[in-house]
Amino acid sequence: MKTLNFVKYLFLLIIIVLVIIEEVFDSGKEVHLLLLGFVSLMIPIGILEVTKLLTNKQSYSDLTFRELIFKREDDI
Repeated sequence: MKTLNFVKYLFLLIIIVLVIIEEVFDSGKEVHLLLLGFVSLMIPIGILEVTKLLTNKQSYSDLTFRELIFKREDDI
């Protein structure tokens, strides 16, 4: 499993759990701020995914670290 996909689904799971906690327990500011923080962390991941879909190319998130290094060396 690729790291970006794991992080994406982990953040989505955390957001769902925080929304459930906020709705069920009617929590205060803390859960609200955590939810806002995780949603704001998902925005760059969403932009990466949309860019990858629009360009229909292999993005850097799909490359391993070794492939990324060799790709950059080839570009030079």
